[in-house]
Amino acid sequence: MDLEDHMQEFESKSINKGHEPKFFLEKFKAKENTYNRDWNRSLKPQIQDLPDFKDVIRALKKHFRRLND
Repeated sequence: MDLEDHMQEFESKSINKGHEPKFFLEKFKAKENTYNRDWNRSLKPQIQDLPDFKDVIRALKKHFRRLND
């Protein structure tokens, strides 16, 4: 999925919900350990070809940093 195609929608939805898109990365980082735990406890047993959490996080952080550019 190309996140560039959805960036404008994400920003619009964030603003409509009262969130500032440029601070999303900081909020996400604060919850990263919880996401990691839930990924491994809940998703991994259910999805056979689930990618490693660290690989997905690396890609997401790259896209979230673009919000600040």
